[in-house]
Amino acid sequence: MISRASAALRRIPARAWLYFVPLAGAAMGLVTYLADAPLPWEEGVAAREAAGKAIKPIHFGITGLWYGAWGGLVLLAMVAALGPLATRKLSPAFSRRSAGLGRQSAPTFAVFALGAIAIAAFEMAPRLDSSLWGDEDYTVRRSIVGQWERNAEDELWFRETTWWDTLFAYRTPNNHVLFSILARLSHGGYDHGGAPEKLHFDETRLRLPAFLFGLAAVPMLG
Repeated sequence: MISRASAALRRIPARAWLYFVPLAGAAMGLVTYLADAPLPWEEGVAAREAAGKAIKPIHFGITGLWYGAWGGLVLLAMVAALGPLATRKLSPAFSRRSAGLGRQSAPTFAVFALGAIAIAAFEMAPRLDSSLWGDEDYTVRRSIVGQWERNAEDELWFRETTWWDTLFAYRTPNNHVLFSILARLSHGGYDHGGAPEKLHFDETRLRLPAFLFGLAAVPMLG
């Protein structure tokens, strides 16, 4: 019995091992995570909203990781189902052009890329106007927009960030200069009217460069 199993394993080609073993390892990792992961309807965003409690970054993580793990398992199962096709031995007459992997595949790639970009935009766009979190808030106040402060007479005044601050201020490692430049340009033209009670920044404008670069990165994965 053992010898038969050993012989059967030896007959499995190396390309199949290289294909299925990483998939199995990834699936085991996701299953292990899901077995002990906090449930989104108990500790995630929806649960916090239902309880009327503040939502923190960790709650987005709980929700996203749980559903992402299940989505990953589904994708791994689909990739595994394609295993016999992906690991088949190609004939000597195989060519990239005949398989549609050359220039002929460009329209197909464009369709899939646009679909992936649309899905990414659908997932990310609703959070563009979410309130700023700690590191974002610090960067906006110190390197992009500025902040309200009190002078010696205890009067509010707006300390506007200079381009020197944007380009060179690095008191803490939180000024990502390229992003700060693009965010400042994107935010240009926003007017808070000098009223302390009105927000002096617009979250969507500030996050727009990161949003667009994130969408542009999607087809790069292909």
